[in-house]
Amino acid sequence: MFSELDSRAKKLEKEQQKRLEVQKKQQAEKQKLDEEYKRQQLELEERARQKKELEEQLEEEQRLKNEAENTLTGGVKFLCSLIPYEIDSEDDKVILPEDSLNELNAQNAIGNGVLLFRITNDLNGKVSHCGCREFTAPPHHIGLPRKVIDSLQDEVASTSLNTVTIKYVRLSKCTYVKLRPRLNQFSKVTEVKRCLEENLVHHATCTVGDVLTVWYRGVAHALVVVEMRPEYAGTLIETDVEVDLEQSEEFLQHVQSLPPLPLPRIPYSARVLNESKLDASIEDSSHSHAVDLKALKSQLDDEPPASTPSSDIIQLKIRTPSGSSLVRRFLRSAPLLQLFLFIAVELKVDVEKIQVSTRMPKRSFDYAAASRLQNEDKTEVRTFLNSDLNVPSEAMILTITA
Repeated sequence: MFSELDSRAKKLEKEQQKRLEVQKKQQAEKQKLDEEYKRQQLELEERARQKKELEEQLEEEQRLKNEAENTLTGGVKFLCSLIPYEIDSEDDKVILPEDSLNELNAQNAIGNGVLLFRITNDLNGKVSHCGCREFTAPPHHIGLPRKVIDSLQDEVASTSLNTVTIKYVRLSKCTYVKLRPRLNQFSKVTEVKRCLEENLVHHATCTVGDVLTVWYRGVAHALVVVEMRPEYAGTLIETDVEVDLEQSEEFLQHVQSLPPLPLPRIPYSARVLNESKLDASIEDSSHSHAVDLKALKSQLDDEPPASTPSSDIIQLKIRTPSGSSLVRRFLRSAPLLQLFLFIAVELKVDVEKIQVSTRMPKRSFDYAAASRLQNEDKTEVRTFLNSDLNVPSEAMILTITA
């Protein structure tokens, strides 16, 4: 009888243990399901947060784009593609069709002042600006002066354009223009200032890359606009402009074609007498960091074309220790390192010694900071956009550290 009772007790104990194991397994599965549910909820919340951040970022980018567009156009929406033909004129004022006048009047564009336009060659993307002479062109056509045609074409181009896109814009007053003659012949002009003043007074606008034809005593001289301030384009109407001249393209090409000068031969006696000085010079140079311009240039991206939307670029004006200024456009999405490469190439200095800072608010950037990655997982490159330089333009001060 006792053995039967023991058997039943053991059987009951096994059943209880089995039930406990089943309960533990069920609890473990329930806990696992709860954890998975929480994980999924956190993922959904994180996705919702990222989506909201992305939407806010896109809204902010669109807001900035709208602000830039409104600053550029004053709220006037005028954009059309037209077929060009050449007109006989020495200025930069085009002839538009009559329906363009009706569209501009409907938006009170004339109330904003002199009508100015950005004009783009649809074939090669080159950009210039122009004023308007009258509205008598045939429908869907635009009359272009030779200056505008030359500015929109490549250096070697046919005499005709296919189509151009014209957009109403507002331009700031130009204060500085640097010109580069194409031929040495311009050096024969004796009254340069008066010659340029008499020719530029007929132009309403000026753009980096424009080709100006300047007449002096019956001879035409082609000059290319290589630099402007405060922007890459501006109006010449009712403004005092400082004009600077570079050496001609013909001269620069001649200099580049010359063979390198041979190194001077130092007599043996001079080498012996100056041995200590030479040794000291060699020792000093061993500690210096040579500027490899070829390597830096290979890493430097090309400047964005003038046709790039203003919302995608930032224009920087960098004041150098000598008092001169460097001006260049960069893509906002470009690595911040491009700024330091540009300065190093232009000034032929060690890129690691470059430091730049803004005025208001005060912010400083150096090569080491620009080279570092943006986040902890080392995947996000430091760009102008994520380095607190998300503005249309910025003035900076350059410092070369010892």
